[in-house]
Amino acid sequence: MLRQSLTKLAWGFALIMVDIVINGFDLLPDIIGYILFVLALGELERRSECFDKARPLSIVLAVLSAFEIHRGLLVLIGPIKYLIALATICLNLLVVYYIFMGMKEMCVMSGQRALAGESDQLWKYYMGLALAGLAVFLLSGIPFFAFIGIVLVVANIVLLVFILRFLNSCGSLVR
Repeated sequence: MLRQSLTKLAWGFALIMVDIVINGFDLLPDIIGYILFVLALGELERRSECFDKARPLSIVLAVLSAFEIHRGLLVLIGPIKYLIALATICLNLLVVYYIFMGMKEMCVMSGQRALAGESDQLWKYYMGLALAGLAVFLLSGIPFFAFIGIVLVVANIVLLVFILRFLNSCGSLVR
């Protein structure tokens, strides 16, 4: 059961952290990632109060991310798109924080202190990359920042690999 829940979290992270957009259509829609979060968190909520806190926020994120499946939908809703984007960023950071803190709590209860520390580190890296990505987005008109955006995409993929490895380790070591 734990391994299946962590697999759902892993797929959820993969879908929300990787964007492949062709002709304005997101081939890996975040909404599916957030639905996977909702399912996994429902299964994990008895293991930590943090998972219980993250679940309703993941539901809200699933709804908000529906607007991002096709970039044209954001154009149709006008200026409110900025509020949706800001809400999505803030809620995403909160959900991911609760997920990593719930994982940390599970690791500590299982005597896996090294994994608990890794959970803390991954959260800090995730937050740092998310905030750097927001800054680059806001400054994207400046050519130098476009280059940094490419570096951040690569860093995001590297972070995803570390998160997937961490979740796999937790599935093997945490009971």
